[in-house]
Amino acid sequence: MKQNEDILGNCPDAEKIFRVPDGYFESFAKLMDEKTAETDTKQHGRMVLANWWKPVSVAASIAAAIVCTSLYINEKHEEELMLTIEHETLYSQLEDLEIIDYLASEED
Repeated sequence: MKQNEDILGNCPDAEKIFRVPDGYFESFAKLMDEKTAETDTKQHGRMVLANWWKPVSVAASIAAAIVCTSLYINEKHEEELMLTIEHETLYSQLEDLEIIDYLASEED
């Protein structure tokens, strides 16, 4: 136990352990201002990029979803339109007597 009581006294540089270099606090404020100015500039650039990237990626994904949905709907609409045009073309080639016979056969 006696060995642990005076640990700092046994160190060769016991006087220098808790000492601050000469003139440290006189230049401390200036040194901190310089370091924080550099840090603020670097972080600001990263923050601007991070703030810009997230809304752009959300907008791009929404735009992609809208484009995919509109292409799907447009494709279905074109298929229905083609079927309608084919039926109209087919019906326009029927003669009047064929239409009358068809309607008469359904009444029976």
